[in-house]
Amino acid sequence: MSKVSNKDELRQFESDFSALKTIQYKKAVKGRLDGLLKFGKGDPAINFTAIDLDGKAVNLETLKGKVIYIDLWATWCGPCTQEMPFYEKLRQKYKDNNNVAFVSLSVDDNLGLWHKNVAERKADGNQWLINRNKLIDYDVVNIPRTIIIDRSFKIANLNAPVPSAKDTTKMIDELLN
Repeated sequence: MSKVSNKDELRQFESDFSALKTIQYKKAVKGRLDGLLKFGKGDPAINFTAIDLDGKAVNLETLKGKVIYIDLWATWCGPCTQEMPFYEKLRQKYKDNNNVAFVSLSVDDNLGLWHKNVAERKADGNQWLINRNKLIDYDVVNIPRTIIIDRSFKIANLNAPVPSAKDTTKMIDELLN
């Protein structure tokens, strides 16, 4: 269920609940589904505040009007760091397009490790850090994870393709057109 963004597809999981034998498990799964249905594709994005490399507060809503591609990662996440070259390549592909914004959003707990990683990679652009607890509505459990918000500041996909996926460019291009 966690990988599904479409609410109609999520509702289809309810028919499987009758097969669950344990009442506590059934209740937990139902609660999880209710949470996923509360916020998802087509819903207005929920603003959050992160910090940039200078320690200044930055708000997601400052990017309203653009397609926003958010790459969630952490320094301790091997698959996340493997996606970094693909993220940079994707960002470079759209560098001259003012209608798309890329946000590299780390959920690291260690500010020093985050700064060191960004410096070693010579990464630029929107390099943000946030406490994962500030992303409760976005239900950030697993990383790497990508969120795409459309130009009207609505969720296009809470579990969008990662930078290395073939469908990533296609999805961004569709939202730009």
